[in-house]
Amino acid sequence: MKMTYAQFWDWSAKRSLEVKALVQLAMLETLPEGAFQIDDRDVLFGKALLAYKPTEHLPGKKAIVVSHSLNYRLADDQLVIPSVESVSIDGEVFGAKTWETDCEFGVQGRITVEVIGSDLVNAVRELVSQTLTQAMFTDFVWQKNGHDPLKRELFLRGRKVQSVWKSGNRWGTLVGNSHDTLALAMAEAEAAARLVLKSFHDERLAGLDRMAA
Repeated sequence: MKMTYAQFWDWSAKRSLEVKALVQLAMLETLPEGAFQIDDRDVLFGKALLAYKPTEHLPGKKAIVVSHSLNYRLADDQLVIPSVESVSIDGEVFGAKTWETDCEFGVQGRITVEVIGSDLVNAVRELVSQTLTQAMFTDFVWQKNGHDPLKRELFLRGRKVQSVWKSGNRWGTLVGNSHDTLALAMAEAEAAARLVLKSFHDERLAGLDRMAA
């Protein structure tokens, strides 16, 4: 689809508004306590469309920033053709005085999903379901089992989701593996819990296109 530069920028702006609306729908009722949405472009930077940040800016607090990118390639001297399109969420963590890249979020602080066949709904669905398994939204808590001192249980918002236990010199998990250290077993249990959580959000967002209609 060839278009002028002016048409391309109009098209890009329209697509960004669609991404923003879809993300807002997908994020409904998912924000952790104390977090709020920022959608004022005078406050946001660069290509950012939305941000979700905590009300208190304290060291270690996490935030996310949503953006949309649409590139083009030249058709001739006056026309361009839209090319690679993607939606991204960047993770941030508050340091001593300011927001910094959260290197624990996604891959080097970012989750990016390429838009295939102009399907923004599917791209946003995948982007948000991945994001909602990240630390800002999981808030995992490990506790010792009250009856078995060799067992640890993983809770998410008060609900037990995984457990690990010591058998001999190794730590077992519900995944079926055993590990030399408690830390490795706990990491596997958390990864398994995130996979289950992603499946839940995949199913929840299956009707995102109908929600947006």
